[in-house]
Formats: sequence, C-alpha cells, structure tokens
Amino acid sequence: MINYVDGKTGRGPYRSFNTRRPNILMISFDMVPREFYLPQEGDMAPRTPNLDKLREDGLFFSNAYATSPLCSPSRASLFTGRYPYIIANGERSHDGQEEHIREGDTIYPEYLKAAGYRTRHFGKCHVGAAKFLSAFGENDSPWDRWSPPWHDDDGYREFLRAKGIGDFQFNREIRGNAAAGNGKGNFLGGWVCTDQGMPFPKDAVYPAYISGKAISGLKIYGNDQRPFYFQIDFFEPHQPFFIPSGYESRERELRSVLALPKSWESAMQGRPASPLPLVYERYRRYWGLQDQNTAEDYLVANVLQYEILDEQIGRIIEQLKISGAYDRTMIILTADHGEMNCRSGLVDKGAYLNPRVLQVPLYLKLPQADPENIHRNPPPGTVIDRLSSLMDIAPTILAGAGIEAQDRFDGKALLEEGPVDRKLLAEVFAHVVPNPAACLIREGAAETALYTVNFADSIDEYYRRGPGGIWDETNQTGQAAGREEILKEMLAFFEADERWSAYGAYFRLIHADKLGTAADLQKFVSL
Repeated sequence: MINYVDGKTGRGPYRSFNTRRPNILMISFDMVPREFYLPQEGDMAPRTPNLDKLREDGLFFSNAYATSPLCSPSRASLFTGRYPYIIANGERSHDGQEEHIREGDTIYPEYLKAAGYRTRHFGKCHVGAAKFLSAFGENDSPWDRWSPPWHDDDGYREFLRAKGIGDFQFNREIRGNAAAGNGKGNFLGGWVCTDQGMPFPKDAVYPAYISGKAISGLKIYGNDQRPFYFQIDFFEPHQPFFIPSGYESRERELRSVLALPKSWESAMQGRPASPLPLVYERYRRYWGLQDQNTAEDYLVANVLQYEILDEQIGRIIEQLKISGAYDRTMIILTADHGEMNCRSGLVDKGAYLNPRVLQVPLYLKLPQADPENIHRNPPPGTVIDRLSSLMDIAPTILAGAGIEAQDRFDGKALLEEGPVDRKLLAEVFAHVVPNPAACLIREGAAETALYTVNFADSIDEYYRRGPGGIWDETNQTGQAAGREEILKEMLAFFEADERWSAYGAYFRLIHADKLGTAADLQKFVSL
C-alpha cells in the first residue's frame, strides 16, 4: 500500500512495513576538524569520553564526506538524501539562488512523522524554517541562520535569568587582523564572564540549554507508546567560540602541548607547500591569522568548545539510559562539514573543496535488539572505512524505521553493501569569495582520491588519502600518477547526469589536451 506524507497533494509517497520500530536520535555538530575524531601524532586532540563510548557501542565511518563545505547546502543534502540544488548559504547567496529546501521536496523526518513517529527538533535549522515546521510541528522553533542566537533566543535569555545571570560579556576575545592589514578584523569568540564580571558557569552555555530542552522532551516522551525521532542540531564547535569558567586548568594543559601546524607557518611566510588557487589566499586575508597568539587561541578554544559538546552528549545519553530507551534507540551523530583549524593559515571553511572542509565524523549506534534482522550488523566498535556520505543518513534512518520512500535518493543505507569504486560529487559557488568549483571523491581498490576543478582559476587540486586514512594535504596536480584516470571519471560523472551537465563542456574545454576526444560543445539541437 502506498502512503503519502501529504495525502491531499500526493507529496512524499512511501511504503511502510510492519517492523519493530526503534526510537531514533539524530545529533549534528557544526564544522568539526578532522583531528577531533581521527587524530594522528602531533595533533592536539580533545578529550571526548562520551563520544568514545558511543563509538564503542556502535559503528564509526572513518571515510565520510559532505556534499558541500557550507551549512545550508550540506544540510539540504543530509535531509533529502540527495545532491542539493542549494550552492551557497542564505546570507551569502546571490539574488535568484535557492537558499531553502523547496516546498515540494520532502525531508526524511516528514516520512517518520507521517508513519507515526513522534518528531521533535532542537537547535539550528539553516535550510528553511517552514520545512522544519512541516516535519516537527508548530511547536518547533528552528533558527535559520549560521550565527548562534545568544542574544535573541527568548528561551535562552529566560534560561540565563533563572540561573541569576542577566547577561554575559567576552573578557578575552579572539579576533583576526582586518583585511587592510591593521586593526581588528573578524570576531571569532573567546572566553566569557557575566555582565557583572563574575565567572560564567559551564551549565549556562547555549549547548547546555539545547541539551536541557532535549532531555525534557525525552522525559516526557521516553516511555510513550509511539517511537520517537529526536533531532538535536548544535551550533558548536563552530566559531565564534563561547568558553565559560571551569576550564582554566584544561586550558593551561592544552597550551603546554600546543604547536601550530607547519602549514600555518609556511603560509604566513608566503611559501605554501604546494600551488593553490587564489581563493585560499583571499581567505587568508579574510581570517587574518597572521598573529601567532590569535592562531593559538583559536586552536585552544576549538578543543575546549568540543569538550563542552562532549559533556552535553553525555547528559543526553545518560537520560536515555535512565529511561531505559538507550538499547532500543538508533543514534546517528555527525557534522555538516569540516574545518581547516589553522591549516594553511586558514580557519572555518570557504568556497573551496579541500578534504579538510568536506570530511565529517559519522557515528551509528544501532538498536541492540533487532529481531527482524533489518540490519546485518558488524559488531559494536567496528570502524568502517568505505566511502560514505551524509546523503546516506536519510536512507539509513528510513530503512531502520521500516519506511521505503518512493523518491530519488543519491545516498544509500550505510550498511548496504555497495561497489568498491564509489564516486561522490561535491560543489560550491560562493561563501565570502565567489569561487564556483566541483570535485569528485572516488574510492578505488587502493585509495580514496579527490580532484577539484576551480572553474574561475587555472589551478586544479588533487589530493590522495594514504595509509591509515590520512589525507596528503599538499596539492598533487603536478603528479601524473592517477590524475588522467580521475579526470576521465570526473567527465563521465558530469555527463551521465543532467544535473551536472553545466560542468561537462567547460571540463572538456580546459582539459582537452588530456581527454583528447573530439566534441561539439554547443549542444546544438536539430528538430
């Protein structure tokens, strides 16, 4: 029998199967550096006991990627399970570009709601509040922007007042240099105290407020007859950072082992390790990290912000265990994109396609009891290294809920066996710097590789993932080995799908010497 998300219009057709439906908890972070979940020697890694335990209890996908380095496009991809038509965040998009998911599209929580799940959401949205209201009901209060609502979330302001805090102020700021070369530039957050100059308690930060709302919801609905789908979208660890009191000892410990990346030093000296397109230099001016103390403050605050998040994850999981729901709950935790974290003199992300801004953490804890064997599971604690995507989350959750959506998905369920030569696309148009670009991430028998074409620049980028899952961070387009093969695969990918036909002719044009095939690029139509 075919059901519909909207029975009147026929939007969102799906089939629902009689399975024992698990509770589902979906948690997203915003902008997580690779070394926070896959550290190597020399990295200043955060302490994350709660995330470590989640990894022990579930599966960890160590080779997972976003389809965009920007919030809105990446989240649109996650929630629809397909490549997005959004290619810029709303605050940076050109007039006429899509900023929100279209009304006629269906995001996977809408299927869950239609199939009988009690759906609740807490935190960031950034794909259009109207679509979230459809999925989570009029009680939802999603905020649709990149920046945190510290000052205009009435609920948070009341939360602070209940703790006897009127307001807060930054007593130690992190600021980049202005693009002109002098004066203060971008505000990157820092350390806070109350407006009276008193210590700001760690249980009053915005993540604690969001977690508290989610925990209240779990207490109300944790033992309901209907299964729940709870979605918690944290803003953190995205800058601007908000570091309260109580972390002074940990900060001193981090500073005692702190070392700036070598690529920061070489970039500041004007000698990057490999040729890079101009967009990187433009962002170096934008972030203004020429001062060593500023870069060090950023690295330390980023770790502390992530450790604050880990504490909140522990609170949420503890409530699941108290209510007896943990074992029967599917938990997915990820991030919408990566972060440069001072590599190459950059922080945050931008309109470029580098492995660091595309790779994401991806945790999946399955329900302990799965009597119908929907998931033929590897044992808990397994690390799965095959190429994965945020687009895989929607089909994974729907499969676990016994829902078969009759819609186009570019992703596939995470535990579904697939080809060893999977290929993924990522694209971007503009953030601060307009830089239309597309890349192909492809998995071969020996390695994962990423090739980026910057359509407004003469320099392409080519990166390879080596032993231990570590990406070589130098652009290797000068190396012939493997490059021509991936160029041909990229052209085939562009030309096999009408969505990417805009790239095909230009790709043939700029790489005509390597592709070597005759082609009429005009698309002349003869009727």
